[in-house]
Amino acid sequence: ATLAGEGAREAGYRSERSRTESGGVYSVRGSSMAEEDTTVTFVLEDEDHTLGAALVDVLNRSENVVFAGYTIPHPSERRIQLAIQTTGVVSPKEALVSAAESLEKMCSATDALFNSKVDEFRNQMQS
Repeated sequence: ATLAGEGAREAGYRSERSRTESGGVYSVRGSSMAEEDTTVTFVLEDEDHTLGAALVDVLNRSENVVFAGYTIPHPSERRIQLAIQTTGVVSPKEALVSAAESLEKMCSATDALFNSKVDEFRNQMQS
């Protein structure tokens, strides 16, 4: 997914790629965000309700997030607009990156548990 941050005040576009702790790559493309901005809308390309709802759930659990919500501008477009407002302790971008990394860890833990239960079941069936 490509994340496009749209700040309310600036129209200068930039693109940034970073590596997460687990080795995944995420992209941020959009307007220059000032460090003091506490409300930003990100546009996530080629995404839908699956990622939008999961990110909003993780974001809203953070004590540093005042509001997180998403919309899909048009049903024929695979794009979501994710709005994040923070308390100012962290930036909206930092909150989004943290939520994405948390979601990745949750998915990895779920996958590992599922696979261990499948292996356990197979072993029981062979006994």
